[in-house]
Amino acid sequence: MKKFCFICCMLLLIALLLAGCIQDMATTNTPINQNLLQVKNFNISTDLATDNTSAVGDIYFQKSADHITVTILASINIGANDWGGVSFYIPKGWEISNILSSYPDDNMASEKSEAVVWSTEDADYLWDSYIEIGHDYNQQPTGGGKGTVLLELVNNENNSDADSFTLMVTVGSDMQNDSAIIGTNTLTIEIDIPPTE
Repeated sequence: MKKFCFICCMLLLIALLLAGCIQDMATTNTPINQNLLQVKNFNISTDLATDNTSAVGDIYFQKSADHITVTILASINIGANDWGGVSFYIPKGWEISNILSSYPDDNMASEKSEAVVWSTEDADYLWDSYIEIGHDYNQQPTGGGKGTVLLELVNNENNSDADSFTLMVTVGSDMQNDSAIIGTNTLTIEIDIPPTE
């Protein structure tokens, strides 16, 4: 009988502890999608059955202090024989604040896993900068791979009243008539940014 009472008391104690833990977890308030203005998804591929290069992702727009922050999160796959890789073209008025890339997802640091950032000073050029991943300028296949890319952008002071955003994503490569073609498939994403007020 004492053994039965002891077991009942222990079960009651465990039940009270579990109820307290569940109640503590229920009161945790982590903000989700804080200051989120809009989300836009994209999907581009070279559509090759055996050596496909693709980028699939989402673009998040958030109001942050006096700026609009754009976060681009993309899953990329670069074909083994592709030397063009994946490129993201950033419009004028937007600055790159952070880049994270796990490509080629082998957990080893290598030159090909680094994202290369180029900028242009040409005032007539639509793009202010572009980010290349898996691009070999000697037109040699990189061996391909998969990975995740995170790009964070913020509108600069000359673009503080931004009401639109245009992103171009290119994938793939080819040689035609001895000319190197980078970005055999191109996707231009034009987005109207909703008012922040």
